Amino acid sequence: DVCSSDLITLMQNNIKIVDEEMTRIKNDIAAKEENINKLKSDISDQEVQVGKNTDLFKQRLRAMYVTGNDSLAEAIVGSTDFYDMLSRVEMVNRIAEHDNDLIETLKTQITTLQTSKSNLEKERLDLEMQKEEQDKKKTEYNGLIDEYNTAYEKSQDEIDRLALEAQSK
Repeated sequence: DVCSSDLITLMQNNIKIVDEEMTRIKNDIAAKEENINKLKSDISDQEVQVGKNTDLFKQRLRAMYVTGNDSLAEAIVGSTDFYDMLSRVEMVNRIAEHDNDLIETLKTQITTLQTSKSNLEKERLDLEMQKEEQDKKKTEYNGLIDEYNTAYEKSQDEIDRLALEAQSK
């Protein structure tokens, strides 16, 4: 029966297409999982750096609080001469510059960390969607296999019937 064999060929092609789609989804899922693991590792490293610089910044704040942060005035008053005063002012400026650099570094690191965490959440959502798509394709694939088996059985029954008919003639 030509119709049954065409149907089986069509179904085999559909199964092949769905199978290829499932392979693509599986590869996408693997890539997402790998990306998620890398992001988690990056986030851990970034959290360590933020922690170190936060501790350093806290130490600087404590030091400034303990010294009263009148460093510039002390540098000027305690100077022995003009050159001594300039070098002390320069030193105070360098410390202040270092503190500003530390604050800017910390702000940048925190922003980067927040971005990484947002990216991680997006990747997790994408992964969930990929897994849902995979489940749908599996259901579709199983349905096609069932249809294929039913059509094949009908074709085989028809072939057997025609063979019996030919024998009985």
